[in-house]
Amino acid sequence: MEIPEDQKHYWDKKATGTTFSTPLDIDLFKAHVSQQATLLDIGCGYGRIMDQLFRQGYSDITGVDFSWQMVKQGKSSLPGLDFAQASPALPFRSNSFDAVVLMAVLTCIPDNSHQELIMGEINRVLKENGIVYITDFMINTDPRNQERYNRCNRGSYGVFELDDGAVLRHHSRNHMVQLTNAFEELIFKETVFATMHQHRSNGFYYIGKKQGF
Repeated sequence: MEIPEDQKHYWDKKATGTTFSTPLDIDLFKAHVSQQATLLDIGCGYGRIMDQLFRQGYSDITGVDFSWQMVKQGKSSLPGLDFAQASPALPFRSNSFDAVVLMAVLTCIPDNSHQELIMGEINRVLKENGIVYITDFMINTDPRNQERYNRCNRGSYGVFELDDGAVLRHHSRNHMVQLTNAFEELIFKETVFATMHQHRSNGFYYIGKKQGF
């Protein structure tokens, strides 16, 4: 299962000249993930969060992104970090990582089956009791967003299309509960974020733990 080519091209074009700002709550992260942990950043882009984690003392960090241009930009600007290109299916052995980071990635992959594949892969590559940290966007109720959701005819409510071609998604709380049902929820904290186009949007922080067997 692959990301649509038009969306790959879109994010390739965003690899330079775009500043992403969705924040990592580093204190929240450090409270659940030790600095000795092996980390995987899925949808790492050009490595913004990887660099932040490295500066906070985390040294074993791997980043993957489906956009080759994002990976190329990351390798160029942060040559000391480990980047790789990957589709939703991950090229890693099972039980390989202590923690996985997913920063505003689900919003870029609006299809339910792709999101479920990503969460299944996260569950597979995490070690027992491993941590998944997710930051993403939630459904908004303002007229501008409601009109965008209603206008878009691409499946689930909350999906919308930007004028520049990106297809994105905002999520309901119920959807996130279903999507993360393989994990024990430790934290779900609602907040407000700035989008990449500097609009305000509802958002959330989530931390879950892989359940043992």
